[in-house]
This record gives sequence, C-alpha cells and structure tokens, in this order.
Amino acid sequence: MPSEDTSLAEDLLPGAEKIAAFVGIDIRTCFYYLTTGLLPAKKLGRKWLGSKSRLRKHLTEDLYTPPPKKEPSPIKRRKHKAA
Repeated sequence: MPSEDTSLAEDLLPGAEKIAAFVGIDIRTCFYYLTTGLLPAKKLGRKWLGSKSRLRKHLTEDLYTPPPKKEPSPIKRRKHKAA
C-alpha cells in the first residue's frame, strides 16, 4: 500500500515498460518475472499494473536473507559391461 504522503496515482506503475524502468531491468526480463510471479503485479486485461511501494518492499525484504541451500543431487554411476 502507498504511504500516507503518496497518492495512489503516484504509487501505480501502469504497464510493464514502466515497471521495468522502475526496477531497472530489461523489458523482456520484466515480462518473464511478471509472468512467473517473481515480481508482484496484476494483469488487468492486456496491461500489467504494478505498485512502487509493493515492488520496493518485495525487492528489499529478502535482501539480507541468504538463499536456501540445495542438497546436492546424488551421482548416478553407470555399470560398465566387462569386455
């Protein structure tokens, strides 16, 4: 939600182009992040609608949290036939 000193109109980012510019990424990367849910936004008809305050919160909330460690996958070894 926008802060008290910011109006809703100032907080909204209409269109993926404006969302990409606000986040500082390429438009194609932005579309990928939007369609996969990596960036918080809603699609209204054919247009994406983002919020500056939600994007700021989303991008900074996990800034200092390390990513979860992945377990190494077990190596499958093939059995070689004796000649």
